[in-house]
Amino acid sequence: MLQKLEVAEYPLLQADQGFLNLYFSGTCMCLPYIYNVNLVIKDRSPILWHQLTDEMRVVYYITMKPFIYEAQSSNAMLTPEEIEETMDKSKRQADRFYQEEVGWWRTAYQKMMSDHGHVMRQCYKS
Repeated sequence: MLQKLEVAEYPLLQADQGFLNLYFSGTCMCLPYIYNVNLVIKDRSPILWHQLTDEMRVVYYITMKPFIYEAQSSNAMLTPEEIEETMDKSKRQADRFYQEEVGWWRTAYQKMMSDHGHVMRQCYKS
């Protein structure tokens, strides 16, 4: 994989995903939409979004991210308190269009913290 990285030709705007798509193109299969739902679908096809809602298993928060500050450095790790604050801001800024999806993320995050928060908090100890 590393040898091919330097000579591979793929759309650079797709970054690492473009390379992975190229590298594994002969050995992978595409999953149905329910395992690869992108929020862009809601923008472009509200009817399809509505039809998929009950079956969705994995949602990609591409168009808006309820877990990242707009001005945040890409390598900064938010504390659990900052993530809660960011989710609150995201819900207010979602113009009601993405409020339900922000709620999904909050529910998943809070369950993860309930189940594994003691381990997650160790990441913040120096």
